[in-house]
Amino acid sequence: MQALLADYQSSLSLADVPAEILDIRGFCIGKKNWMMIDTVAGAKSSAIIYSIAETAKANSLKPYDYFEYLLTKIPKHLDDTDRGFLDDLLPWSPNLPANCRKPGKEEVK
Repeated sequence: MQALLADYQSSLSLADVPAEILDIRGFCIGKKNWMMIDTVAGAKSSAIIYSIAETAKANSLKPYDYFEYLLTKIPKHLDDTDRGFLDDLLPWSPNLPANCRKPGKEEVK
């Protein structure tokens, strides 16, 4: 049994690990830094920010530039009742400015 287990463990590599698991590694490492989040609202806000950042990365965007773009565009529409403008802000939107995209990368759909 031990020989079988040792053979199985030696055959594993990072190529066998799904990308979603590798992406969550940073989240797990950072969780000790988030001890200050002691409310449900704070945890929800952190989850939203983390989700946006990871989705931006998955779509070959530069997260800082993408957040900066979102935070300049969204306030211009606070009084709008039509939320159609949000489609242009999604990470896979072809209407995002070039400075939000990583050079030479194609987005994930």
